[in-house]
Amino acid sequence: PGAFMSMLGMEMLNDITRETNDPSKILSQLSLGVKRSLRQDSGETQSRDGMDICLLRFDKNKQQAIYAGANRPLWLRKSDGDLKECAPTKAPIGGSAEDSQEYLSHTIALSPGDLIYMFTDGYADQFGGDKGKKLKTSGLRVLLERQSILPSEIQEKELSGYFHRWRGALEQVDDVLIVGIRA
Repeated sequence: PGAFMSMLGMEMLNDITRETNDPSKILSQLSLGVKRSLRQDSGETQSRDGMDICLLRFDKNKQQAIYAGANRPLWLRKSDGDLKECAPTKAPIGGSAEDSQEYLSHTIALSPGDLIYMFTDGYADQFGGDKGKKLKTSGLRVLLERQSILPSEIQEKELSGYFHRWRGALEQVDDVLIVGIRA
């Protein structure tokens, strides 16, 4: 289901972004489009599959970014070292979301050196460690807080190495993606 939802989502995103570049409007239209395509809005289907996503639009002239998320947060490390969260709307794209679901936008003022992180749930949901438990979002946050002071290339190697050591011999349970963007 995940691969199918990704393909459906990408096709719809291409169409929607021709009409608007507002991340919150894009997510609302995407959610309604998924619900209609899978007939989730009519009760004709048993499918309740949804997806989580976050979108970010940069405005270089205003030195800001606009973020909207469906169950996926954005973390921002300001130059003072503090890691702050922009909370997502607690609703998926499609699935159990209301037909009229609106997604909250956050406008983020950016300064040189700020670091933005967006990620799938795969890293935090991976089982591993000494007890075979999930890393959890809190574990990922601690890891990123420590790594955020390093150059991007080193962060990538450290995050990848930590993930593989954490997972050990256990099977990877989900897709894993962490995107870091330095302002």
